[in-house]
Formats: sequence, C-alpha cells, structure tokens
Amino acid sequence: MSKTTAKQAKAEAAQAIAAAAKPSAPAAAQLKAAREAALARTQAEEQERAATVQPATAFYAHLPSEKFIHAPTGALWTTVGVDAACVGGTGGTKPSAWLRAHRPVHGITWDPAEPQLIVGKAIDEEGMWVHDPSLRVFNQYRPSVVAPGDHRKAKPWLDLLKRLYPDDWPHLLMWFAHRIQRPGEKVNHAIVLGGETRIGKDTLLQPVIAGVGAANVRDAEQAQLVSGFTEWAKCALLRVNEARSAEGGGQIDRKHFYERSKTIIAAPPDVIRINEKHTKPYFVRNVCGVVFTTNHRTGSLFFPTDDERHFVAWSPAKSADWSPAEWGKFNAWLDNGGTEHVVAYLQREDIARFNPKAPPPKTQAFWALAGATEDPVKTEWLDAIDALGKPAALTLDMLRDAASGADGGVVLSDLLDTLNDRKVRRTLSHRLAEVDYTSVPNPAAPSNPGWKFATGRKIIYGRSELSAATREKAARALVAAERHKKR
Repeated sequence: MSKTTAKQAKAEAAQAIAAAAKPSAPAAAQLKAAREAALARTQAEEQERAATVQPATAFYAHLPSEKFIHAPTGALWTTVGVDAACVGGTGGTKPSAWLRAHRPVHGITWDPAEPQLIVGKAIDEEGMWVHDPSLRVFNQYRPSVVAPGDHRKAKPWLDLLKRLYPDDWPHLLMWFAHRIQRPGEKVNHAIVLGGETRIGKDTLLQPVIAGVGAANVRDAEQAQLVSGFTEWAKCALLRVNEARSAEGGGQIDRKHFYERSKTIIAAPPDVIRINEKHTKPYFVRNVCGVVFTTNHRTGSLFFPTDDERHFVAWSPAKSADWSPAEWGKFNAWLDNGGTEHVVAYLQREDIARFNPKAPPPKTQAFWALAGATEDPVKTEWLDAIDALGKPAALTLDMLRDAASGADGGVVLSDLLDTLNDRKVRRTLSHRLAEVDYTSVPNPAAPSNPGWKFATGRKIIYGRSELSAATREKAARALVAAERHKKR
C-alpha cells in the first residue's frame, strides 16, 4: 500500500481517471490509464478505511445497554459501528458477537482509585459494591497526561495566586495540590473564589484543570446541579461558574441550593447516581472537589454562620490592576511550558498537613458573606434568647418581653413584629426549631400542647440539646416559678 495519505491518493486517482477519459489517447494508453485509475482508487479506499479501522480489543461489550465502549475514549458505539470499524482478531465471527462473548462488562463507573477494567466486583442499583469473580466493570476515569515541567519555574503562577488572594493563598494552594495528587479522595469542603470580573479567577484555575485532566473536570451552573441529570458529578473537579441566586437575577433559591449541594460538596454519600441522557443510570464514587466562582458579594451563595462546607476567599484585586500586555505575557507563559511547570509544582507540594475531612478555616470573607445571607429575624431570635440567658425552657411571652427591650435591653423590632403577627403564628414553632428549641409536651394533657399558667395556657419550648426528661423538668419549674411570682 502506498505511503501517501488518503487525500493524496484520492487526488492521484482523480488525475488517473481524467487521463483515462481523454478521447485523444490511443487505446493501449487508455487501458493503461484505466488500470492505474482503478489501482489508485483501491489504494485510496484502503487508506481511508485503515484510518478508521479499530482492533476488536479496543472495545468492550456493555451488556446492560447492548452497546460497546470504545476504551481509548469511553464513547459508546452501536453494533453497526463496531462491526464496520473492527477488522481481524475475531476468528471470522462478527466483532460485535465476539466482544459479547470475550470482552463483556456488566456495568460502567468512574473512579480514580480503580483500574480501567475492574474485575471481581460491580456496583448494584443501590450504589453498593457486589463481589463476584465473574463480574467486570468498565472504569471511565482517564488519568491526566501532562508533559514534564520544572517546579522551580512556577513562580509567575504563584505570584498571581498570592496577588489575587493575599490572605488565603496557603489553603488554596494545598486544596489545589490535593486535587492533583489524590483525585480519588474526597475533600469535604468547597472553595469559593470571589472577586471582581476580569481579575483572573479562571486563569488561575487553568493549570489546576490541566493537572487534574480535562476529562475529569466538569463545568456547571447552579440550575444543572439541582436538575434530574447528574453527569456533572463524574469528575475530580467541579467548577460552578458565576454563582448567583434567584434574588440576584438568577434562577435558584439560595437556601434550596444550599441544602441540595450538601451531598455534592461532602461525603457521605459515598456514591452518586449518574443520570445521563440515553444511558442507563449507574453509580460513581463521590470524590468531586467543588469550586464556586462568583463576582457577587450579595445575592450569590447562601450559607449560615455555622456552615462547615465552604472555604471563602475574596480577592481585593481590581481588573485595572493588570494591563492587556501583562495578561498577554502571562498567558503566553502558560501556553509555552508554564502550565506544565505549575502542575509539576502542585505534584510536589507537601500536603501532609492538609486534612480533607476537617472543616475549613472561617475567613474574613466567610463571615462577611455569611452575615449578609443570615436571616435578620433569626439573628434577633438568638439575641433575645441570649438576653434571657439561654434558658432550658421558655415561652413566647418571655421572648416578647426580651424583644421589647424589657429591663433596659435593646428593642428587637423585627422579632417583635413577627411575634405579634397572627398570620405567622403557625410558623413560630419552626422558627424556634431553627434556633434549637422544641415544644415540650404536657404529660397531664396529651391532647393539649399547652401548660396551665395563672394567665392561661401557654406552649413551653425547651432546648433541643437537652433530654426529654430534662426539658419536662425545666417546663415544670417554669410553671412553678410563675405561680410563685403571682403570689
């Protein structure tokens, strides 16, 4: 077969055909030209087919879907495609039939800690590993392939990291290094990269993405994370771009998103069900590390002050701090070996002190954003309870007195309005539950939740952390104290 490319061979075939078709050529010359044209056409067809031919061993038969997995890419092929592309190595049997008999797999997963072909176990429909010597599972994880770099030449990227996040860069550095060194280990907190637009947040992440491997990184919007399709979870790094809430002009309620994202950011759950279009659902290990990027201090992410799932870094940088020429120089450095140098640096970074399961430090930016997202009425509930000395038991009347500034205290107007609003009375027990108080049942009147005071029946709420017996004892003491006071 000629060593010329299929394109060149086609061109030569066309020339030979044109020559054979010339009416002025003698009969012998026309015959010779026709033979050359046929040979050229055959060579062109053979070379074009050779470019698409795949060995049968490049595929696995995925029995549940009746499709075939192309091992180098992880793509699913049909029976027709496999039979057309595979040549030889099947003993005359159709490639699709041969693959079902000799290279079957019973499931698909994605796991950085396992080989491409997992033998002897499979994940069942409940997300649990089932052990059986006959089972085989295809692992779609593909390790990153980055050319060797020189860790000593990573300074431009380190300078950018420190310039963007001068107070928070050490933790960010360890988190990024962990994603590259241990992609199969879950980090139980997300990173929030905040700051103005066009300061380089995404540029900062480029070498990290290369080190993790582009095939192991997903980009998603908040709406995708709360939808029914979960293909985004099949990754070691999940970037949620420009996080924005419904109040800020987006589509997602902040509190709803916060609750839904818990299972994404931290483990357990140890596995996540992957729902992809046109594919039977399967499970992957929950190892994705989540990075949120946002330009918005308000109307972006919600998290309460007791949150332990977000490390928040906010950049003081301004977009005007860098000229187009500086960015051009930096990007040229990344494209000409800089990315490889950064990956080499992160591969060598000592992460022995980094605990991926521990709650992250609470930065100044965390407190600023958590304070901005905290419910002001809830804050006043806590202030009123503190003013009462965080008692073991209390009533709404006690909270009302505290909110009105009794005994010289601060008037908590939002809370006072809530307590006096008849329309929200049914929700007050839920609000008290949010500040760790629960209603105490009266054993003397099981069908009536109230306790009998001199001024009428009242519901008593006890601290949730106390035992039921202790809450009941505190309720009785509260009733007795009120009766004694009336005497």
